[in-house]
Amino acid sequence: MKKLLSIIIALTATMTMAAQTPEQWDSLRTFKWSVYGQGGVSFASGGHLLSNKLPTPGTEVKPMFGGGVTCTIQPWVRVSANYTFSKYYREQRFDGINAENPVDLLAYRQMRKMYHAIDLTGEFNICELWKRQNKRFNLWGGAGFGGIFTQGPDYTITLYGNEERPVGVTPGETIGGGLKAHTVRGRNQSFYIPVLLHAEYDVLPQITLGIRAQANALLKGKREDLPFMTEQVGVTVRYNFVKSPYKAPKIVERTETIIVNNDELIKKLNDDINALRKALEDCKGMLIGTRTVYFETASYALDEKANATLDKVAKMVEEYPDMKFWLTASCDAYASEAYNMKLSENRAKAVYNALIARGVPADKIEDMRWIGKSGQSYDPHCRRVLIEFE
Repeated sequence: MKKLLSIIIALTATMTMAAQTPEQWDSLRTFKWSVYGQGGVSFASGGHLLSNKLPTPGTEVKPMFGGGVTCTIQPWVRVSANYTFSKYYREQRFDGINAENPVDLLAYRQMRKMYHAIDLTGEFNICELWKRQNKRFNLWGGAGFGGIFTQGPDYTITLYGNEERPVGVTPGETIGGGLKAHTVRGRNQSFYIPVLLHAEYDVLPQITLGIRAQANALLKGKREDLPFMTEQVGVTVRYNFVKSPYKAPKIVERTETIIVNNDELIKKLNDDINALRKALEDCKGMLIGTRTVYFETASYALDEKANATLDKVAKMVEEYPDMKFWLTASCDAYASEAYNMKLSENRAKAVYNALIARGVPADKIEDMRWIGKSGQSYDPHCRRVLIEFE
């Protein structure tokens, strides 16, 4: 019971969320496609073979399945291509036999046919004839043109007799006779005019439930294996190819703005990353014993900032006489490997000579090396000499 109540509450909430204004429902039903499936029962009425008795009880109603594709042009008009599969029985039985002419008389006949029906219909929304607020419910009526294709066995039982009379036999008497049974599997086809009525309710903008009734008047001429009319009644489930109405337009607009300004956004992010990287390296130098000297592209000259950094390193040596240094020079990934190797060597020697000139003892510099380019990075922060100390 609790599960049932939960389901009912969830469906009610969903249907409440899906509530739209009449204008919004109209927009969801303008130049939109949908597909549907249906299941129900079919009937066959009228026909030459039903001249004497009704069909055997239980043979009038047959299961029916089908589906179709619909294009809703406007909220009040749509066109559909429909398909139906079902069966029908045709039967002929006689109350009595004419004794005056009993020769080769059809006594019983039955046809069991299955059929495929395909039609194209134009439908009009009857509910659009008056103004209404709730546009979930719609009543469609329409007509069209289609074709039916049938196949199945034809059973016949014929009463036959022999009219050859010997001398002395009274005329009208039959000498000999019997029953003859015959089965033929036949096919047939005919055009028809469908007339339909379809009541539907939009549970969601994408889902529609309905009840569909259709009658097909066959243009069969005098072919006795086809009924005058077939009728179908079924339940339909339709899926509408419409976009969800719950997306917020502001989010879409913001997304489009980000895409338009994509280059500016990337440039700003790169600048922020470089600033954070430089700040991280400066903090790293203060906390774990490193300093960094940066250079311009293709240069090993020491600028004002580089000289200020080296002054701080020389002052640290005065304060901490036991301090030792390691120098590592690198380049970015531009130029050739040989060029970058020579450039990083010149940068290492430039820093080494500057420290010696500031009074730093040579034996304090434990190692000096140059590695050329720093991986495959083109970052300007790769153009440097890293001073590590302990």
